[in-house]
Amino acid sequence: MVKERFAKSIMENQTRDFYSEINRMKNSKARICDIVDGVGNSSDIANLFADKYEELYSSVPNDHDDMASLKVEIMSAVDKYNEVCVVSFNDVVDAVNSLKHGK
Repeated sequence: MVKERFAKSIMENQTRDFYSEINRMKNSKARICDIVDGVGNSSDIANLFADKYEELYSSVPNDHDDMASLKVEIMSAVDKYNEVCVVSFNDVVDAVNSLKHGK
C-alpha cells in the first residue's frame, strides 16, 4: 500500500504527497536487527563493534612524537580561540531554537 502511494505521487508529480510519503516511511517503527555478523547476544554484538573500531582506529600507523606535537598545536589553537570567543547561555538557546525539529 505504501509503495503504491509512493509510486503514484512520483508518477503524478504530486510533490506534497511525495514528501508526505517519505516522512511516513522515515517515521515508521524500524525493527531492530538482533543478529550482526552471525552474533546474536547483545554483549557479543557490542564486543564485535568494539573490535571493529579498534581495528579501524589502529589501522593507520602513527608516530608518538608526531601525535604529541599535533596535540600541542591543537590545544594552542583552542586556547587562542577561547580568548577571543565568548558564548553566552542565550547564544546557545538561540542556536538550539533555530535548529529544525527532529534534527
